[in-house]
Amino acid sequence: MVKKLINLAKIDFAGNAGAGPGPTPAPSDDADVVLRDYDGSVVATYTKEEFAALTELPTPPAHEGLTFQEWNWPLADAQAYCAQHGMVEFGATYITSDGNTRIYISLTNGRTTPTLTLGMQGSADISWGDGSNHETISGNVGERHSLSHSYSPGDYIITITPIGDAIITITGTSTGSELISGDNNIVYAYNNSLKRIQIGRSVYLNDNAFNKCRSLQSITIPQGLQNIPYYCFNDCTSLEAIILPYGMSTVKSYGMLGCFEIKHCSLPSSLVTLEQYCFQFCRGLTTIAIPEGLASIPQGCFHNCSALEFAIVPRSVTTIGASAFENCYGLKTITIPDNVTTLQDSTFKNCFILKDVHMSNNINAIGSNCFETCRTLEEINIPLGVTQIRPSTFLYCSNLKYVIIPNGVINIGTNAFQNCFSLKSAVIPNTVNTFNTNIFNRCYALCDDVNIPSGITSIPGNAFSECYGLKYIYVHNTTPPTITSYTFTGLAADAIIYVPAESVEAYKAATNWSAQASKIQPMP
Repeated sequence: MVKKLINLAKIDFAGNAGAGPGPTPAPSDDADVVLRDYDGSVVATYTKEEFAALTELPTPPAHEGLTFQEWNWPLADAQAYCAQHGMVEFGATYITSDGNTRIYISLTNGRTTPTLTLGMQGSADISWGDGSNHETISGNVGERHSLSHSYSPGDYIITITPIGDAIITITGTSTGSELISGDNNIVYAYNNSLKRIQIGRSVYLNDNAFNKCRSLQSITIPQGLQNIPYYCFNDCTSLEAIILPYGMSTVKSYGMLGCFEIKHCSLPSSLVTLEQYCFQFCRGLTTIAIPEGLASIPQGCFHNCSALEFAIVPRSVTTIGASAFENCYGLKTITIPDNVTTLQDSTFKNCFILKDVHMSNNINAIGSNCFETCRTLEEINIPLGVTQIRPSTFLYCSNLKYVIIPNGVINIGTNAFQNCFSLKSAVIPNTVNTFNTNIFNRCYALCDDVNIPSGITSIPGNAFSECYGLKYIYVHNTTPPTITSYTFTGLAADAIIYVPAESVEAYKAATNWSAQASKIQPMP
């Protein structure tokens, strides 16, 4: 196992390592069990066997101004998950030691008058962090209130202290976060002044809370938050890690959309709902452990998570939505739980290095484009309950070599196996009664016998065009199916088309079959 070195040093407000005592060996994140700090750094690692023997979880390192609350997976939950899946990752949650919320900002020339906006129920004391007088912000339920302050260029810490039982809400709009903003024409510039936030007591997040805070590098989220709201971290393109606290149940639609640099996202074992596109374009995410209890991986959930290599789908999942893992270019293997009965359109489209797909016979439908351009996939066992191979299901699976189409399939859709350049064998059952255009077009390596069932009355378009290696074709219908002049384009000169003995002459005379007359022979 490769060991990494880190400097266990003080952390400045931007989250960067400061001067410290020198390099100290750190645990590697290449392990069965990885425990992470709020910034994604590794606190401890274990083998499966070591972790199973633990009686308590370790205490994470101390951080000035922060108090450790708990790990976002109880030990029993984590041990059960690891026993089932062979790995687990989870993280530490913190609250500020004094209960205040601290906002770290960096201001540049010409942009030194930010506006602080909060949803307030009650009052809060505001310290601007520059030695000026404190101010008070107050309001009633549903109201947003703002204060502006003038600074000199530099780095500052704004401290928000709730007074009594006050409740504070961080809000935003589709334009951007309202937490630190400015005039409409420079709202993005002020959003980008936010570098770090440590959330204290009585703080809640609303939709768009940190929307377009593209310089936000670090956040600590304490216990008590129930969900990540809509577009909460949309376009937080500098955020590299986030630990969601135990007790949180939902990540809402687009909640983490466009967090391009996020590498570590620890979902709590309490999570029960992910909504559509919630992690779309999290292009740095490499591993995700989805907790047991989650019933659905919704549409587009991990769409364009291009670095994602491993995703654990728990047994509780019954639905995997359209495009859920589309464009996960790094995904290598996937095990689909027994409770899943349908794979939707484009579920694994463009998973270029997906090689191993494990799915049970409980699956009865595979959507269009489901495995399109899975260029490393070599073999696929289509479950017995599937009745249709939908359009483009395996289009451009250029390394696919073997496929068995089970009894019960009645229809093979347009482009189903087109450009499967390495396909050598395709077993077609007698239940199939419909071929569509281009189903095996450009399957250059197809060389085993191909059986065209008696129920096929039409072989349209380029169904077997450019199948240069095809040697024997068995057509079982006594009446010649209709074909086009392109159906068998490129068929080898020595290829043989076997047909029922009593129909040889009918085939040789039939439209477009006549061009293949020299290849037509009676069925042996």
